[in-house]
Amino acid sequence: MFSEINLRNHSFLHKLFYSPDKKAKDYKDKVDLEKLKKEFYDALVELAPEDGKLIVFVDELDRCKPTYAIKVLERIKHYFSVPNITFIFSVDLSQLQNTVKRYYGEEFDGYHYLDRFFDLVINLPEPNLDNYLKNTDGMLVLNNLFHAWNNDNYCNHFCKDLIAHFSFSLRQINHFYLKTNSATYNLIDSILNRNLVSGQQNGLFIIYCFFLPLMCALNQADIDEFNRFIRGKASDDILDFLANNSQFDTYYKDVSSDSKDKKDTSTFTREIYNALFNGTERNDRLVISDMAYIDRLSIYKDRLIKACSLLGSNTKLD
Repeated sequence: MFSEINLRNHSFLHKLFYSPDKKAKDYKDKVDLEKLKKEFYDALVELAPEDGKLIVFVDELDRCKPTYAIKVLERIKHYFSVPNITFIFSVDLSQLQNTVKRYYGEEFDGYHYLDRFFDLVINLPEPNLDNYLKNTDGMLVLNNLFHAWNNDNYCNHFCKDLIAHFSFSLRQINHFYLKTNSATYNLIDSILNRNLVSGQQNGLFIIYCFFLPLMCALNQADIDEFNRFIRGKASDDILDFLANNSQFDTYYKDVSSDSKDKKDTSTFTREIYNALFNGTERNDRLVISDMAYIDRLSIYKDRLIKACSLLGSNTKLD
């Protein structure tokens, strides 16, 4: 029986590797590949200027699947070595090293592997967040609602504090501003430009200018924390961030200055959060002071979640 199995295996291997059809196919594939490589090489040479260079930019290779990223690197190295053509890679080198390790194994030296491909590595400095934010004030479209304050308003500064707290990248900042504009614009407009009683206006301002942007940032930065937040189980870290924020603290102290039962900001933060997301106020009304209150508390949890998900009727999508 043992010999019989060996013979069968040998016969199978012989047909697989030594049959005339297989050899002919391999030869044809090799010829086709070499022809394709030559055609591509010739096309690159034609594209490159005679007395200059053709520069090809490859961006975000570190975000690709490991198999794809490695194939791109090795093909560029071995097939595209035309003297007057330069490839420039814009990548997070540490992430690309992790990609190499995921492909070849954790013990593989990703740094020395990549050193074979890159003749020169230039490390770009971290972007200056303050300068970037100064140049992106126009991106927070809801600033247009605060005509008298220009960009010096609570919501504008609070959004910048959220960006710093969650260490958003430049791409994340753009996404955050876009979402916050869409989620908050019409809601904030409704309290600033309608004939609401000032006490009602001040109460809703807290909901739409502080809680909603915080939810938008949480949804982007930590979806698990966001889900806990909307289920009424926000972490102390998140509630402490809100309570200790200078914009929130200043606004709360301003609208509660005449209250005889004034609470510290930390206590108030938990009171309003639980009122909104855990329904702790039995009469569905939260009185902050004579200057600020919120009626029909029970409607705002659903309204905030829909607004943050960009599903509410007040969403601004244009």
